[in-house]
This record gives sequence, structure tokens and C-alpha cells, in this order.
Amino acid sequence: MTSSSSDTISSTSSTEESNIVSAEYPWAIDLVLITTILALSGVGIYFHFSKGKEQTPTEVAPLTWSTDVWDGKTVSASEFKEDYAGRGTNTKTINSAESFIHFVNEVNSGKDFKDYTIYLNSHIDLNGYTINSIGSETHPFKGTFDGSYYTIQNAKINGTGLFGYTESKEIKNLGLYNCEITTGSNIAAGLIGKAVNTNISNTFVRLGKISSAQNVAGLVGEYVSNNGTHTIENSFADTIYNAENASGLAYSIDTNNSSENAVTVTNCYYTNAEKAINTKDNFV
Repeated sequence: MTSSSSDTISSTSSTEESNIVSAEYPWAIDLVLITTILALSGVGIYFHFSKGKEQTPTEVAPLTWSTDVWDGKTVSASEFKEDYAGRGTNTKTINSAESFIHFVNEVNSGKDFKDYTIYLNSHIDLNGYTINSIGSETHPFKGTFDGSYYTIQNAKINGTGLFGYTESKEIKNLGLYNCEITTGSNIAAGLIGKAVNTNISNTFVRLGKISSAQNVAGLVGEYVSNNGTHTIENSFADTIYNAENASGLAYSIDTNNSSENAVTVTNCYYTNAEKAINTKDNFV
């Protein structure tokens, strides 16, 4: 299938390469598009995916932009600001590593941020320290998270993913780099352990390691779509698995056996170095 302009992520010119994270954060890809339509239990699940040569990303934040490094102990609410830079009501902006930890703690204490958009305003380097996943089945994250093309780096995450459990409108424009997920749960992934009706766009998990879970995948462990069609687009995972069973982008997709529910995956790919007993060489 020949890709249209809406199907591709354009690359930058060589003159721009010095200003962006070209080697470590590949975002765009030279797309060789393959369209596959799968039917699982009579339910339409659509995959429009690609594998191809990595190119320089167009919209990953430059290294010259700020990176805030966590000291492993400081937590601050003062840099978790509402209506920052005129973004409007029902917005919060994370301006430091300390305010990112405050956000994590807020969600895990029961604040779901429903109807809020959370913005990231810096690369966050967690400096090898351990944090908990953002959200759980008891306390899910229900807001929109816009990473603004920044990354969360160098974290050890105790849980099922960077986000443990989401019932969000969207997780977008976010990279997870050089992070290790460790869990005793039976399913885990790099970005989200369990995503319920959550659209995902412009995300990646790069050089991640996912350990201890029985079933793992690069981007999403379990995806549940039970109120219409949802999307995963323009995303990739490059991870090392240490588990019994491993898959590519998502380990499982559940549409409640309803023809009214579906998940569309567009312009996504994965690479991995599996250390799993059973490996599924596909998206799910």
C-alpha cells in the first residue's frame, strides 16, 4: 500500500540534526506500510503498521531543552502549576522532576485528574531511583497526559508500566527512555500496564527492560476498549523482556466481544531482544 502524507511522519533535514536527539530517540521512520486486518472472535481489530529504517525524529525535544534531574528524595507541589503559560483552566504543568514525583503521588493517593490535561515541560531524569507506576485499578489516572515531546529517563519503576492503570482520554507526545519495569503482576509493559478506553499517540519506549511479569509487551500490557473505537498511532517500542511470555506492541486487546468496539493501530512498530520462553512475533 502506498502511504499518503497523513500516513507518514516526515523526517528533518541534516542541518537540523545537531539540535535534536537523533541517535537515541528515533521518532520518525522510513515507513514500509503493511496493512493487516485481523478478526478476533468476530470482532474487528484493525492494524495498519510499519517496520522500517529509523530516521531522525521531527518532534522529540532537543537536548538543548531543559532536563531536570531528580535527587531521589525531594517532592514539590510548587512547580506543578495550573494554567501555566496560559494553557487554560483544567490544566496542570509539570516543570521539574520534583513536581513529577508530586504528580505520581497525587494519582496514587486517589486524585484521578479527570477532565484535566497534564503537560510535561522538561525532560525528567529520575537518575536511577525507584518510583511507583502512575495509577492502579483502585486509583486510575483519568486525565489526558501530554508529554510535549519530552521524555522520562533512567527510572526504575515498581509496577506494571510508567502508567499502571489508565481510564484516560489520551496519553500522547511522550517518550520513556532507559527505564526498567519490575513487577510481580502477571502482565506489564513499558508505557501502560492496563489501558481502558485510552487513545495513545506519538509515544515510544526505548531501551527499556521489563522483568518479573508473566506476560509482557513493549507499549501496553492489556488494552480494553468497551465504549467505541480507540487508537494507538505513531508509536514504537524497543525493549528487552525478561518474562515467560512476550509480545510486541500490546500483549492483549479486549473489546468485550462487541462489534461496536475496536482498536485501530496505525504507523507503529516494535523491535525487541526477547528473553522470554514463549514469544509472539506480532503486535498482540
